[in-house]
Amino acid sequence: MPNDNLDVERVAQIRRMLSQPGGEAEVRRRFGESAVNGPEYNQAKREMSRSKQRHAKAREDLVAEAEDRSRDRRRDEKRREADRQDRSEQRSDSKQPEKDSAAARRSDGDRTELAQGQRQGHAASVQPTAQATAPSQTARQSARQQQAQERVQTMRTQLAAADRQRQEKELADSQSRGQGR
Repeated sequence: MPNDNLDVERVAQIRRMLSQPGGEAEVRRRFGESAVNGPEYNQAKREMSRSKQRHAKAREDLVAEAEDRSRDRRRDEKRREADRQDRSEQRSDSKQPEKDSAAARRSDGDRTELAQGQRQGHAASVQPTAQATAPSQTARQSARQQQAQERVQTMRTQLAAADRQRQEKELADSQSRGQGR
């Protein structure tokens, strides 16, 4: 039956009554038993159903959007933290050469003293130590850089895994929504 033949006012009244508790009984009381099986009643029920579906979809969309924003914030925070750690490691590693050059200057001063003959007995113990220290400091610096790179790589791997899981979940959710309709 086309919608042109329906009493729009009556459909709206029935819809308002149905939206209240005990609405069907109110429709029966006001319009009679035959109204419950009538086209206006059926139209009101269809409109209410569509409205509920739209509201449910809007709620789902809002929840999904909020979850996406939350995941994005967590992912961005993890990336910022990884970047901060990386920069911190780079800064501490860049300060190491300054310490090395200060130690080298002290060693040069010690060597000069030794060359002048002020500490003849101490010469043998200082010079080999200074030479042995430089490679170990370089090794420590290299080890720190390696550790920093490993931490960054681990964080990137974790973020990539989290992104994959999020995408898989979104795909599964969208597929389940599609099958549920």
